[in-house]
Amino acid sequence: VKFILATTEKYKIIPTILSRCQIFDFNRITVKDMIFQLKKICTSEGIQADDEAFHLIAQKADGAMRDALSIFDRITTFTGKAITGKDVIENLNILDYDYYFKMTDMLLQQDAAAILLLFNEITSKGFDGDTFLIGFAEHMRNLLVCHNPATIALLETSDAVAEKYKQQAGAVSPSFALSALNLLNHSDIQYRIAKNKHLHVELALLRLCYMSNAIQTPGIGTAPQKKTADLSKTAPVAQPVPANKTPETTTPPPAAVKLKMEKYETPPAPVKKEEPEQKVELNIPVINLKSGPRKKEVIEEEEVEATPVQEAKPVQPEIFFMAWKQYADLIRSSKQHMAILMDHSRVHIGEENVIEIQVDSQMEVTLFRESAQELRSFLAEAMDNHGFELRFSVVEGEVTTRRPYTIMEKYRKMEEVNPDIRALSELLGMELDI
Repeated sequence: VKFILATTEKYKIIPTILSRCQIFDFNRITVKDMIFQLKKICTSEGIQADDEAFHLIAQKADGAMRDALSIFDRITTFTGKAITGKDVIENLNILDYDYYFKMTDMLLQQDAAAILLLFNEITSKGFDGDTFLIGFAEHMRNLLVCHNPATIALLETSDAVAEKYKQQAGAVSPSFALSALNLLNHSDIQYRIAKNKHLHVELALLRLCYMSNAIQTPGIGTAPQKKTADLSKTAPVAQPVPANKTPETTTPPPAAVKLKMEKYETPPAPVKKEEPEQKVELNIPVINLKSGPRKKEVIEEEEVEATPVQEAKPVQPEIFFMAWKQYADLIRSSKQHMAILMDHSRVHIGEENVIEIQVDSQMEVTLFRESAQELRSFLAEAMDNHGFELRFSVVEGEVTTRRPYTIMEKYRKMEEVNPDIRALSELLGMELDI
């Protein structure tokens, strides 16, 4: 007697049983093999079909040759001895590739009106939003694959469609394609729980339309380019004035806080040997971040030296808190813990544009410091104000009042509310396994 066990989850079978079985692993039939078999059938039956039709049938079969033959037989029943890619699209209700190419071109042109009209045309033909999101994500994946010659072989399309992908990939940067793929995947996950599904897809398309502006925003995603100040240009060495000449009057620089650079060993400007070395005192605005490392503070000062001096403007609370919330929403998907921390932290805007951020523990201060440079750059750009200072502090005596976060903290809170839980765990000899 022989028993046949068919499963797609072989890893769930214990080794005791697997060691006594003769195993045959079945793999999915590739698109290339399906096309080869369909061409043999067309040759024997005298049917003419183009490459695009073969690729569409093979992709729709999803690795099953029996499904591919059933689809092929159904299409030949309606079309006869000549099959084109357009016939397959109409009979199988497949969204045409051209819609994805048109949508990508409109995204690059940031034509929001045309994007909404094209999506409305797609839905009017009976395609739901989820089908469009999945197909458009596959389109962005193919564009990303075309940027590397070694991965072009991963395209499972006809030669004509592959050539279109190569041409459009030249206009789409890899960063844009990857960001769009991530956004489409996230929108597809949220599609099922969305109440207004049509609006959900439209919102995703509008975010894609203006996503390139967010990618190019300095301080978000990529570190700002550091500039080294040229002290020989910004602070020339004062020449000795002869006794018989009146020193020339110069225009005083804009009002700024003086910062002596004696602590940092900057190389002195070249001077003549016979002239005594003069001490240079620079007038630059102080934009420091005390919570960051000392090395970053020096870099920030050097970057300001290469920019024109601006008068410090008072921080507007409404604009600041709006920018604060925008940054928290921006990083919520990639840095969820940081976004939650920003939602629950206490922010006070004091005098002299000092913004104090109060948290409950030193660990939270460390987390803020890791993202302080990026946070400050975003706030400065959003408020159009670089003359402010961020300070982080720990509020003593309020740690116990915060909401339990970890599993251990939640368990301790339950013990405080109901002491019988501790007695029960001690009686049964149970321990919390985390």
